[in-house]
Amino acid sequence: LKTDTATAARRGRLRTRHGVIETPIFMPVGTQGTVKAVTPQHLHEIGAQIILGNPYHLNLRPGSELVRELGETRLVLFSSHLLAEVESVCTELIVIAHGRVVVHEPMDRLRARAFEHGVCFAETERSFASMAHAAGVCHGAQETPLAGGWIRTDFRGDGTTDPREAVGRLLAQERIAVRAFGSVQRSLEQVFVSLVQEAAIDDAPSSSSASVPSAASTVVGSAESRS
Repeated sequence: LKTDTATAARRGRLRTRHGVIETPIFMPVGTQGTVKAVTPQHLHEIGAQIILGNPYHLNLRPGSELVRELGETRLVLFSSHLLAEVESVCTELIVIAHGRVVVHEPMDRLRARAFEHGVCFAETERSFASMAHAAGVCHGAQETPLAGGWIRTDFRGDGTTDPREAVGRLLAQERIAVRAFGSVQRSLEQVFVSLVQEAAIDDAPSSSSASVPSAASTVVGSAESRS
């Protein structure tokens, strides 16, 4: 909504399926789902719109199933740098870096980002790259001969879907024997690093280089109803 020219402080709104959150905002920390030494009435009186929880502790107690159940009727936010924790509980992801929201998207989209620059592979008894290219089931297929007459084929998807299912169907249809089938993709942490670095490049002067994620970079996951 507004950016201060002297300090670059921002005024904005975070829109979720459960309502709008005005920023900047004071966010009480409830590590295990409760804010210590403060009553719910006090939280209501100070106008707290968000309570942050620690996904590691909440996954242990009360457990991810209860957190998901709570997310059916209200917004539950977690603040963490551990994407595995966020992925196990949350349905949406928010990445805050350098004072602004750089990503707000479903967790499924974050998983898809891992495939955008990932490489899939198959080791088969005969070539299938030309057939896969003609069928449009993958892109950039490159073949490497292996010992014993086997062939390793590295291939990519379109950046939005995992191509292995379509390639697997093709191999079954053509009755091509397979001894290895998998992918080498970026981890969710690597995706997070690239998102923060891209944000740093956008924010920094042209003469500056992008910085790596620091304490100013935060992952916030939200557990909401999937319906």
